[in-house]
Amino acid sequence: STKMAALEEILTQLLVPDSETVAAATRAFNDLAKQPHMYGCVPELIRLLQTHPFVSIRHIAGVIVRSRIVKQWARLPAAHKAAVKQALLHVLCHDEQSIVKHSAAAVISVIARFELPAGLWPELLQFLFDCCSQGNEAQRDVGMYLLSTVIETAAEQLRPHFAHLFALLARTIVDPHLSTAMYTVKAISGLVAHVTKVDFAAMKPLVPLVVAAVRRCAETDDTLVADALDVFEELAEGPNALVSGCFGEILRLFLDLGSGTALPMHVRIKAFDLVSTFALQKEKLITKNKLQQPILQACFSIMAAPVTEEHDPEEQDVRDYLIECIDTLATQLPSEIVFPILGPLITSAMQHPEPCARAAAMKALSGATNGCGWFIVTKRHLEPMLTLVFAAMEDPAPPVRDSAMIALAGLASACQPDICELHAAVLPRLLRCLDNPHSDAVALASQALEDFVQNLEVRVQPYLPELMQRWMAMVHMGDESHNVAISCIGITATAIKRQFDPYLPFVLPHLASLLTLRSPDQWPLLVQAADTLGCVISACVGPSPPEAVQTALPQWIDFGFRILAEVDDNDARISVYALFGSIAELLGEHFAPYLAVLVPRFIDLIAREDGATVRDASHLQEEADDDDENEEDDGEPLTSEFTVFTPLLSEQESAITALGWLVEHTRHAFLPYFENVVKLLLQIPTRTIGRHSAVRKALAFSLSRVVAALPHLPVGAEVQQQVLSTVLGSWLQMLTRERDPRAALESMQALEWALLRITPNTQAHPDLIGAILSYCQLVLTKKAACSRETEEEEEEE
Repeated sequence: STKMAALEEILTQLLVPDSETVAAATRAFNDLAKQPHMYGCVPELIRLLQTHPFVSIRHIAGVIVRSRIVKQWARLPAAHKAAVKQALLHVLCHDEQSIVKHSAAAVISVIARFELPAGLWPELLQFLFDCCSQGNEAQRDVGMYLLSTVIETAAEQLRPHFAHLFALLARTIVDPHLSTAMYTVKAISGLVAHVTKVDFAAMKPLVPLVVAAVRRCAETDDTLVADALDVFEELAEGPNALVSGCFGEILRLFLDLGSGTALPMHVRIKAFDLVSTFALQKEKLITKNKLQQPILQACFSIMAAPVTEEHDPEEQDVRDYLIECIDTLATQLPSEIVFPILGPLITSAMQHPEPCARAAAMKALSGATNGCGWFIVTKRHLEPMLTLVFAAMEDPAPPVRDSAMIALAGLASACQPDICELHAAVLPRLLRCLDNPHSDAVALASQALEDFVQNLEVRVQPYLPELMQRWMAMVHMGDESHNVAISCIGITATAIKRQFDPYLPFVLPHLASLLTLRSPDQWPLLVQAADTLGCVISACVGPSPPEAVQTALPQWIDFGFRILAEVDDNDARISVYALFGSIAELLGEHFAPYLAVLVPRFIDLIAREDGATVRDASHLQEEADDDDENEEDDGEPLTSEFTVFTPLLSEQESAITALGWLVEHTRHAFLPYFENVVKLLLQIPTRTIGRHSAVRKALAFSLSRVVAALPHLPVGAEVQQQVLSTVLGSWLQMLTRERDPRAALESMQALEWALLRITPNTQAHPDLIGAILSYCQLVLTKKAACSRETEEEEEEE
């Protein structure tokens, strides 16, 4: 027909490697698909998929049908539906090209979602089971590929047939034809997320068969191994009961694959990535099966082995990834079972004549510090480890020296504040790390120096000239080093307060120049400059602030308002809100003229409802249409609902905190806004934005400042007590419902801070004090909402 000829020509044009030709063909196809009784060209495309002589046309016809069938299926007449289903099965049985069969299988998997629940395609199930049981290996291949594809989109629709399905998979996973076994592994991977307790007995025996099939694949055709390993990502997310019986076999498979020097590098990396994944998800099974020692020894052995072949420096090497793997193990597993294994390996390797072994010792130490820092300090391993690190920093081999600097920076951050007692030996060496060309060493050393400065406080003075010299030199390097240096300057100012005054003439003009940056790629530097300026200003709070600061304040305030007006970036606005909080801390009630602009802005911002959106998780359904892109949203689950934490919500959180600063520092000047702000804050727990823990933490901070400000406001004692009772009552309700342990902890700390600042003239009602004590009792007896384990955790325990 004319329309078929036109469609065939359009598909031919879609295959032309020219964007304009493809765009024109796409428009032509859409016009044709919209014509009456064309049903999106689905029947015609199916005919081309089944009968066209050219493979490329058959394939693209199948791809397009896959994208159109979701919306068109319900519109198709019954006769058309029957013809489509019959044609697709015919393609699977008779087309000789796997690419065409795969495109037909993808279409079938979508149709199955609609037809199977209603029992409208019994032929499909019969076709699947017949194909998978055939003596012909090609037919078994087709059947298992189709089954794995259908499971991807219609696993729930197959639930009534699970018993028959598990029995079939137990046979096909040991099929002598490898591709059939691998399609079986893919099918099992798709089923894991859908099994329930009633399915465990049938599913568990399949897991050791999966392990054996993947081993066989690695020995026979290593090109298929990486995809086959995907099943273990699903098993890691699944219940422990599925893997507990053969957990040791699973982990030994990963270690064998990761250690297999003949395997492709991406396979080895994926194997150790799965070790990390299982450490994150199944840490109790690792310790129960005493697998921590073979895992750590395998990691260390690979890291210490001499490099026998050249590796492309642009590609990731498994040795580099193993540092992350050790870090995960050290963080997730108890440090008392990790470091006693790693410590002797590190000590022994430092005596090895090969530089690669000594470098491995330092890399392993750097990987362990984040999770084992407390153990290293409390069990007196810190000084012996530092002795090894100091020796490695003088090693003649550059890789050993570089790794030692990273290890030193890691120890310096993880072992705070105890390592500060060794500052005379550690700090000069940390400063040497800043000269290292290795960016990881510089970044970690800078972070460690920040920690040292914070914890040493006034004891940092002997090192201050060199520290400031280093950081002022780093501001002339690349943006990354510049950013790190500006951050370090802010930390230093916070630590030493007014002793930072001599450096103000050098620092303040530079920070002021950074506040004028407007290019989007420079916004991170602008944000850091605003944060650091806030630290410098807070360090000057007290009697007689430096004249340089007092003189520049109007300019900085102007810079802040200009950034709000000219820079469309949430992080920039958040940093300016914090900057204004620091300026208010310095000026006190003299900040009053700026409240008239800032407070209404914050009120309007917090009142917005589009900062957080709430989704009902019970109604989430996977879309089959290829044009739809579904992404998981991060947020805190609340029963069947969860929030999406957006940049705007982050800005609202910062505005809530900023109101707390303004209430605390401007006191009398804040009185005209006090009533409206308190009402707004007390509404947050019942609003959408109150569903996110970060917002609730900010709210607790601001409520504590409201309570602390009450005794200083020019209102009567009766009004103060009334406001105090209202605020504490609402706060306690929020705290009682709080499920997030970290948010509950910060809220209790803020409440303690506030209660300590209540004066004798402003006392809370005795019933409220009793309610607070009752909540404390619930926390101590682990009966508070924030202390309760989930049902799954209770059952596992």
